[in-house]
Amino acid sequence: MMTNLCRPLLLLVALILSSCSSFENKSLTTHHYGIRPNHISTEKQNQQLSSYAQYWVKKYLKPYEKIKGTYFVSMKGAGPDGENSITSSEAHGYGMLILSLLSDEIPNSKKLFYGMYKFYESHPSLNNPLNMSWIVHKSKTKKYASATDGDLDIAYALLIAHKKWGSYKNTNYKNKAINMINHGIKKSDLTKNRVTLGDWDTNIFHSRPSDWMPLYFKTFYNQTGDSFWLDHYNQVYSSILKIQKEHSPRTGLIPDFVISQKLHPAPKNYLNEKTNDFSWNACRVPLRLVLDYDINNNAKSKRALSKIMDWMTSQTKNNPKSIKSGYSLKGVPHNNYASSSFIAPIIAASTIDKKYQAYLNKGWDHLVVTKTNYYDDTLTLITLSYLTNHWKRI
Repeated sequence: MMTNLCRPLLLLVALILSSCSSFENKSLTTHHYGIRPNHISTEKQNQQLSSYAQYWVKKYLKPYEKIKGTYFVSMKGAGPDGENSITSSEAHGYGMLILSLLSDEIPNSKKLFYGMYKFYESHPSLNNPLNMSWIVHKSKTKKYASATDGDLDIAYALLIAHKKWGSYKNTNYKNKAINMINHGIKKSDLTKNRVTLGDWDTNIFHSRPSDWMPLYFKTFYNQTGDSFWLDHYNQVYSSILKIQKEHSPRTGLIPDFVISQKLHPAPKNYLNEKTNDFSWNACRVPLRLVLDYDINNNAKSKRALSKIMDWMTSQTKNNPKSIKSGYSLKGVPHNNYASSSFIAPIIAASTIDKKYQAYLNKGWDHLVVTKTNYYDDTLTLITLSYLTNHWKRI
């Protein structure tokens, strides 16, 4: 029989255990510094996200018949002889991110991710086998060098996978990621001064700002203790703010490519690109930056994004559907049509301040019902995963 003396003691123990349990749960949750859509319930947002994710998987994720149990993201038309390519390392990195981030929304995500990892492993770069060939040709015999953005996304996705699942089928995802970070990406995709275009690029100052991924660099530093990554983390913001000050003081827009130590926007037709303003590469920059602000609360990220957002909301008269597909750095539209590839990253950036709340809400409503092509839909899904708090500190 429990005595009156025992009851208070047991109650105290229960309260302590409850407090410890609560503390442990909170310690596993990343605090998010940005705002989120607030016009519909969290439950409804998650339902819309899940529906979009399953649509994306059904449309774009395909089994690779030449290697049993492997999968790739269908993306035709990239690179030389584009119609004979089946995917790119860019697409593959996005696919691995999506499967790891949205593991609860996508059935069999653990198995599918492993299949994508095996596909990456079976298509190495010509120059460094830890990096991925930036094009996968349908013949399987043609091989290419890497593209830095694909390598970075793949490595980061492996770290997420380790956080979610640990090892799978004797594959330790964290060990694979650290090896790729240290001996693939650091060795061949980056120099001390700049993020290069891939492991083929010997120019130490040419770069693509959409490959400047501060959240990844900070994470790689935390995982490896290597100050190389912290240096690149800080370089991202010094470079972004320098470009905005010298080349886009009114709009804050960032170009597709930069050249020279002084970070000049590359000339038109650089690498056979028709334009080098804020276009189909740089459209991703706001998304890359806001992830770091939201998780690491970097004030420089908010400063850079505020300049872009203030101009864009004014330019579009607070209607995100009016965002055009490309602009000069002075703000002249390239096209009269809209594309989710440009809208989604801007909507992600609108989370930096409550004054953009209405813009964010309108953007969410537009994105969840807009389905077009691989690039648009993929950037949309990654943005939706961010807006529903699926990105967390690793």
